[in-house]
Amino acid sequence: MVTRAGFTITEVVVAMTLLAVAALGVAATALVAVQSFSQAELQERAIREAEHVLDSLLMQPVNSAGTRQIGPVRISWPASDTSASVTVRITVQGRTITLVGVR
Repeated sequence: MVTRAGFTITEVVVAMTLLAVAALGVAATALVAVQSFSQAELQERAIREAEHVLDSLLMQPVNSAGTRQIGPVRISWPASDTSASVTVRITVQGRTITLVGVR
């Protein structure tokens, strides 16, 4: 009987299959990470814009209602009289974030 060093074709196919599955798992994880990063970046931009709006509204004694649309982000605020607080709502891809400023 002749013995040869090396791997059989079956072992190579199994190893390549396992390597391919692992590579797909890494690629899927990277895709989810990129999507999460993009979502977080969009929310951060929306909150920054809403803070600018809130600062502007807090400087005025009386505010009228309004909205601002920036891409998929909608920033809205109700009219307020001389009340002690101002509310700004941010809607980003179906999620609503509320900021409240106190005069």
